[in-house]
Amino acid sequence: MWLAGVWAANNLEHRRHHADRSPQGRADAAWWTVTSALAAAGSRRNAAETTGQFVARVTTRHSAISAELALVADCHEVATFGRHVPDADDLERIELAADNVTQSVTATMSWRQRVRTKVDPAPVLAVIGIRRT
Repeated sequence: MWLAGVWAANNLEHRRHHADRSPQGRADAAWWTVTSALAAAGSRRNAAETTGQFVARVTTRHSAISAELALVADCHEVATFGRHVPDADDLERIELAADNVTQSVTATMSWRQRVRTKVDPAPVLAVIGIRRT
């Protein structure tokens, strides 16, 4: 029962991040997808780390995805902190890049890491107010 609840909560968390179809929401969803996949593979983002620092640290470990990761990070920063929003072509490119990064990172994960991401209780605990430190 616990595993079913955790699996359902993970799916709801995924849907919540991908529900906003505005340009800002699409850029955030792509960045969330990438950082979630990297965290599952062992490259969790530090709390005080900027986006650029995170990308620089992760690309030393996953060099094959450096260009696509930088593209997603740049578009996320422009959408979050810039004065203009990315256009539809940029958003399509970053969504494709986010999918490629996720597939590449998932391919390097062991089967135990893949199972652990499916049954990770963090979304359930976050709903009740408990955060991972």
